[in-house]
Amino acid sequence: MRISQAFTQRLFLEGLERTRTDLQEAMGRMASGRRVRYGSDDPQVVGEIVRLSEQIQQLAARRRSIIFATPWLETTEQAISEVGRSLESALVIAVDGASEDLDQTGRDALADSVLGLRQSLEGLASRRLSGRYMFSGTQTDRPPFDVAGAYQGNGDAIEIHLDGKRLAINVPGDRAFGELGVGGPIEVLDQLEQALRAGDTDAVHALIDPLQSAVGDNSALLAEIGVRRQQLEDADLRLTDLETTLKIQRAELADADIAEALSDVQRLEAQYQATLVAGTRLFGGSFFDYIG
Repeated sequence: MRISQAFTQRLFLEGLERTRTDLQEAMGRMASGRRVRYGSDDPQVVGEIVRLSEQIQQLAARRRSIIFATPWLETTEQAISEVGRSLESALVIAVDGASEDLDQTGRDALADSVLGLRQSLEGLASRRLSGRYMFSGTQTDRPPFDVAGAYQGNGDAIEIHLDGKRLAINVPGDRAFGELGVGGPIEVLDQLEQALRAGDTDAVHALIDPLQSAVGDNSALLAEIGVRRQQLEDADLRLTDLETTLKIQRAELADADIAEALSDVQRLEAQYQATLVAGTRLFGGSFFDYIG
């Protein structure tokens, strides 16, 4: 059976077009650095890339929660540490103020120091982060204490989701600082100041145990915050490692091997030119002038 020249030319042109298409794809990979640029390139690989990208986005969202929570816990820890130092100073003052050898002038001076410590605690309690009161529970738009020293926040926790659990990143002000007329650090400091100004050494001595208890409670709260911070750091490391792993997997699927793409371009360019030369010999130069 004789094959017509028209049929031969059609087969030749189809082969030439395939080579040109392959060359354009190889040049596209080399220019973009991507092995898969369109969904039709490799639907199965594209589906896996989409799945990995969604997982990476979810991990990034979880890490943003940690980034939000970290300064809250860090600043809270700093404030609670300062409360502890103030209570330890007050304990020393109470021991000194309970001495019968101290005159009233000395006790008044100690009372002034205690007043300064209490005012320092009130300042710590009003700390804000990004314009939000840190020790008002979830009522972060209002100061935790009113002018009379009464707690006006709530006991609710600001929480984030962490490893399938809920982690509180705040401490209500009445737990951290107490409340005037109720108890806790601020109340015991107020009682100590009043006892010193009244020269009541028995009352001053009686406050030593409550101060020691307050120091102990403060240490326990600090330890609790330390555990929360460690949980944040551990989770951040795990999420960072997992995100890095997923990004590597996605890159292995999506990124082009530049050396391989360059080799393909060089090979296909040579093949394309060789095909043109062969076509000229077979069909003559006028054939290519005709097809453009």
